[in-house]
Amino acid sequence: MQTIRTVCAHDCPDMCSLVATVDHGRIVRIQGDPDHPLTDGFACGKVNRDMELVYSPERLATPLRRTGPKGSGNFVPMTWDEALDEITDRWKSIIATRGPMGILGYAYSAHQGLMNRGLMNGLL
Repeated sequence: MQTIRTVCAHDCPDMCSLVATVDHGRIVRIQGDPDHPLTDGFACGKVNRDMELVYSPERLATPLRRTGPKGSGNFVPMTWDEALDEITDRWKSIIATRGPMGILGYAYSAHQGLMNRGLMNGLL
């Protein structure tokens, strides 16, 4: 077993320090770092269950393109390059026909972190 010190990826203001226990390349436990001066070993419920999300059989591993009407559940896999090209082409088309304000950057403040708050500003 290997212990890896890391930080939470949720981008909260705390930037909680974590300790991940890894066995043969697979996370088996995530916990708050007991040496962290602010959180003192605490990790929220979302973080404590992150490995369930990472290893979930329902986790998407590749981009999907919808092939049927919205809500029909019809998708086909596509490569990351195809997905990014498709997004780029759509955004360029929207900007060409409606101007740069035709794309609404939506960022909510659920995690209240600096990256989350400013992400759309940097992107758009």
